[in-house]
Amino acid sequence: MKISAWLAISFLFISGCSSNHFQTGHKLFLENNYVSAIEQFDQAIDKKSNGARATKAEIERSESSHQLALLAYEKNNWLLASRLFFLSNSLDSDQYLDNCYYQLSQKAFANGDIDKTLDYYNLIINYLTNSEYIPEIYYKRIKMLLSQNNEDEAISDFASLWKDYRNNEFTQKAKPLIDNIIPNQLELAISKREQGEILVALDKLFVLAEYFKKDIINKEIAISYIMLADREIADKNYSEAYKYFIKSYPFDEKLKEKTQNKVEDICMGFINDGDQFLATLDFEKAITTYSHCFEMKSEYQPAIKKIAFVKKRKVDAIKANELFKSAEDFEYSKKYENALTHYQQSKLLVNSTKVKDKIFCMKNMIKAKKNPKEFALNIILDHKNGKLAEKIYEIENSMNVKYGTSMIESSGWKVLFSSSNLKYDVRYDILSSSENYYFVWKVDLRTQEISALNKRSEEILK
Repeated sequence: MKISAWLAISFLFISGCSSNHFQTGHKLFLENNYVSAIEQFDQAIDKKSNGARATKAEIERSESSHQLALLAYEKNNWLLASRLFFLSNSLDSDQYLDNCYYQLSQKAFANGDIDKTLDYYNLIINYLTNSEYIPEIYYKRIKMLLSQNNEDEAISDFASLWKDYRNNEFTQKAKPLIDNIIPNQLELAISKREQGEILVALDKLFVLAEYFKKDIINKEIAISYIMLADREIADKNYSEAYKYFIKSYPFDEKLKEKTQNKVEDICMGFINDGDQFLATLDFEKAITTYSHCFEMKSEYQPAIKKIAFVKKRKVDAIKANELFKSAEDFEYSKKYENALTHYQQSKLLVNSTKVKDKIFCMKNMIKAKKNPKEFALNIILDHKNGKLAEKIYEIENSMNVKYGTSMIESSGWKVLFSSSNLKYDVRYDILSSSENYYFVWKVDLRTQEISALNKRSEEILK
């Protein structure tokens, strides 16, 4: 309780002090003692007086600064006046502040201090946007920038002049200065474009197009858009390429006729891209891609025919999938002939790698079902058009010559059952008292894959 009471007393004391500072400041303000009044108002604001009193203190403090600034202004003390008007931070002060900055810029310019001159110009342009000096300052700044060969910023200043003060006398005075550098700026833009900086060139061209021989600039803008389109065509970004073509037309109607061949190239690009989606049976993307052609040519016949074909292929794909599933059911039931028939019918509709592999396997299964050992041996004998068997016979003949037929023992071809998943071992052994050859391979009857089971067999398999 004692602490609370102390806080309450402290608050009342502070409030009272703040009130005294404000009352004192107000009294001094009425007596035109503005410097002392400002000191009291600062104390009142620092003491965190209540909201209403603080607002009043800030208003009268602002007005005190304004009145002091006027006194300095009347004595042509531009620097002091500018600081006081700035501190006043009011609309009334801003009406005088621009002239203070203007007079200070004049003085800086007379003293040859270009940087300070430009600083004052910037203050007026950036913060005192309603100043009547702005057109004149732009004009003077343009002259300074051109004297420093800073054409880009001079162009930027003139763009602002042209936009907001087109009919002003200083705009008309600045225009011949800018006209003199336009040809050079145009060359720079074209140079940027030729170096591949097409977007940078376009930015410069659009600035120039605002106030200089539009037919010349517009033609260069159109050419720039065409170059962007060509770049997108090279990267196969056909939609973006066409957007650039469309943008070029308003700037040069003649180019519209000249670019028809390129538009045809874009359409063919969409057709080729659509074909790639069609090849993977992505029908929706294929149709969407073909349809991009209509953005350029509403009745583009190649796209119309392609879309019609895709729709038919979509129906075929559904039917092919149904046949494929039926074939899988027959295969599961080991009815390989029926499975083969359905896989072949599916292939007639959609000739995919998956269905071709299935057809190959079913033909193998039918042969394996009839005589698996004979089929396994035939796979070995037919490997690489019989070259594997030829190598075996060459080794055997070489050993017969070397050791004599009576000293050589050959097992001939032997086929042995290997596992329940249709895999067989095929062997061929050549034996002598000096050297022996053992060849053995595992043959998968379903896929006709051959794998060597020892190093010699692997070497001869290659």
